[in-house]
Amino acid sequence: MKHKLLLILFCVITTILYAQRDIQLTQYSLNVPYYNAGFTGIDKGIHFLLLVRSQWIGFSEPPQTQFIDFNGYIDKIKSGVGITLIHDKLGYENNYNIHINYAFPYYWDDNKAVSIGASFNILSKRLDGSELIYDDMTDPNAVLADESFYNYSMNLGIGLLINDFKFGISTVYLTNANAHLSDFKKPGRHYYAFGQYEFNVNDYLALSPSFLVKTDFIVYQGDISLLSIYQNSLYLGVNYRINESASLIAGLMIFKNFKVMYSYDFIISDINKVSNSTHEITLNYDIKQKSTRPPINRSPRFF
Repeated sequence: MKHKLLLILFCVITTILYAQRDIQLTQYSLNVPYYNAGFTGIDKGIHFLLLVRSQWIGFSEPPQTQFIDFNGYIDKIKSGVGITLIHDKLGYENNYNIHINYAFPYYWDDNKAVSIGASFNILSKRLDGSELIYDDMTDPNAVLADESFYNYSMNLGIGLLINDFKFGISTVYLTNANAHLSDFKKPGRHYYAFGQYEFNVNDYLALSPSFLVKTDFIVYQGDISLLSIYQNSLYLGVNYRINESASLIAGLMIFKNFKVMYSYDFIISDINKVSNSTHEITLNYDIKQKSTRPPINRSPRFF
């Protein structure tokens, strides 16, 4: 009962003071097009992702996120397209979100591009107000009945790809108001900056540092990650979300193009008084682009 009351209090305070925050993912680098439509199909590959996140284990009504994404490059229209379906549950609040992405990349060399992308966003929100309990049930601001709302908005992003380096900036809920003017029915505008670089340490090991900064100009949050990749088969890494959590990440390439990733978050914020962990698992299927460059023969017998 104590956990339920704490969760309700947290949800209400968060909604009233800061309006609706966008979802957070520890494995954010696996699905950048959700944050930035400009990266949709930028690598000319085809990508499918299924993610399940169970946050703050120990609460009676913990936040839950389910996430499905499909995006890729269509050569006939020289563009990237994608669709993302999200269910995000926070206590007695349920959010159902659809992103439909389109991106137009300009390539000046093989695997070098700048891309502008946009997405149409459909958000359905439901609050089970009849389940909420207040100290003063006569409070005129109390939500006592179940309520549902719909919101339509646009997202916009620009992405840069130079071989194994990515960088982009973006905004979601662009057509909505700034966060300090938003409310439960209409989430405020969010802004993101993302960067990632992958490099080889030797013939067997590669490292991929990345970051994601997000803000609505009321609250700022940042993630810093480092992922090691052994023979393109075994993945081990760490992530730090500033003042919120430290995470371990592990993954395995089960068969060609298909990998499973898992992350465990150690909560370091005040929430750890009632919960100290978050779990996230991702199934990821990728079809990489075929390089247009001829293969390099490294044999000294080749002339």
